[in-house]
Amino acid sequence: MSKPASIARKYARKSAPAAPVATVRHMADFQPSAEQAAILEFLQTPGSGNLFINAGAGCGKTTTCAWLLGYFEGSKFMGVFNREMRPEIERKVSNDVMVRTISGLGWIAVSKRGKNNNFNNMRVWDGLKAGRGEAHVSERYAFYDNVVQLVGKAKGQLVHTVEGGLGDVADRFGIDFNGEREEGLALVERILASQIADTKYDCFDYDDMVWLCVVQNLAVPRFANVVIDESQDLSPVQIAFVAMIIAAGGRIIAVGDRRQAIYAWRGADEFAVDRIIEAFSMSERPLMTTFRCAKAIVREAQKIVPEFTAGPNNPEGVVRTIDTGDMLDQVREGDFVLSRTNAPLVSGCMRALARGIRAIVRGRDIGGQLAKMVTKTKAVTLVQLEERLTQWLAREVERLSKKIPVSEQAIETAQDKVATIRAIADSEGVKNVADVVARLRKLFDLDKRDNAETEAADKLADATRVVFSSTHRAKGQERETVFLLRDTYMRSRRGPGGVVIPPSLEEANLLYVAITRAKSELVYAHGSFADHRNALREMTSEAA
Repeated sequence: MSKPASIARKYARKSAPAAPVATVRHMADFQPSAEQAAILEFLQTPGSGNLFINAGAGCGKTTTCAWLLGYFEGSKFMGVFNREMRPEIERKVSNDVMVRTISGLGWIAVSKRGKNNNFNNMRVWDGLKAGRGEAHVSERYAFYDNVVQLVGKAKGQLVHTVEGGLGDVADRFGIDFNGEREEGLALVERILASQIADTKYDCFDYDDMVWLCVVQNLAVPRFANVVIDESQDLSPVQIAFVAMIIAAGGRIIAVGDRRQAIYAWRGADEFAVDRIIEAFSMSERPLMTTFRCAKAIVREAQKIVPEFTAGPNNPEGVVRTIDTGDMLDQVREGDFVLSRTNAPLVSGCMRALARGIRAIVRGRDIGGQLAKMVTKTKAVTLVQLEERLTQWLAREVERLSKKIPVSEQAIETAQDKVATIRAIADSEGVKNVADVVARLRKLFDLDKRDNAETEAADKLADATRVVFSSTHRAKGQERETVFLLRDTYMRSRRGPGGVVIPPSLEEANLLYVAITRAKSELVYAHGSFADHRNALREMTSEAA
């Protein structure tokens, strides 16, 4: 049995789940599709057990879950992927359903154990500074940054008791402790052990909200009926936590889409769906008829996911191809421009702003990382910045290329960071490194802090501007028209001996997610923004 599945079974209640009653008190006027009716029929069958619903993009999974929950008796919980989704779902479900992120539910249990309910997302950093001295930590920043990263990744992967587990996680995510691996692994092990042993901690961070519940076996809220949305993105520790919140005799319904599993790089279990099905002995039913995407867009998606189908009343829609250099003549406020990587987004957004088009690059955390990266080079001139970026990238590629297996994702991420900074440094009007940082702050709107209020304001503002976004950032969202920088997707790579390695399953999933953000019109843009650098210079010169 796989490790996450076995952990889930450890915490799961053993009683057979009961079938729901056949009386709905919510959404009584809802007219289910044939797939939705089949799911309800299954759930109403005595002894039917737990269920995984394989739900495609725009197939009404949220509405389906809200409708199904109306049939259940007893306490009800619906786990959502992020807090942005919570208000929408709360409007659809009855008042007796608790709607939270998994982390938000964990917070209820963790906060009760803390002395002051003190949330501190820098607590590992602060602990290192307090124990070793701020000057020492600052001097060895790269090493301790790796330590902090691995602490978080290890919690998500739940490897604190696994022989060699920390080393495996470090290799997977390209963490080498700046060449001091053994010291780094030992320090991470001590940090995790101390946090597990501390049952009256003064503070906790985001990772702790779920991890501490599992490793300390905290008393958590339990529910007779548990529905977990976006289950394909669960990490091993989240799978274990979900097992803890199911009451004896309770039932779990996991909703997800295998082909939207695109977060393995940040710690999600790429086989989460299969592990959940195994851990909870689930049956499976499809929900693959989309009501979001026009028929032409569905046909594009079917090249990747053949079972994905369009509703009979969906409009025909449009799929077309243009040159990237012509894109800014056609984009309109409210449109998405999607890319697999960030450098083309930054280039495109700068071109849009030079045209007087309201535009933004989505992802303040990414912009913040890039701004910090530029500052850490301690370069003053653009020539110095280029030299130091080139040196840093050469070291990173060399380091990552020595790993077994080679961390291709990490190499590409490093290359994309440098390419993004270079795109800004090479643009008209940027005279020094300070200008690079200032432009990053403008493009990514870094003067705002990410919180619920800001997120709501951003959502409203997005209707009046062109949003340049990575596909990862756009997941869960939709637009009438989506421009897709096609050349950034489904790239082959070269392995040892020059052997061509085809795109991975996750690469195909990423393209499927990008395509299905479009409701009415999907526009493939071919060609690099770099091909139009002269045009960019001309436009920015005119704007100045």
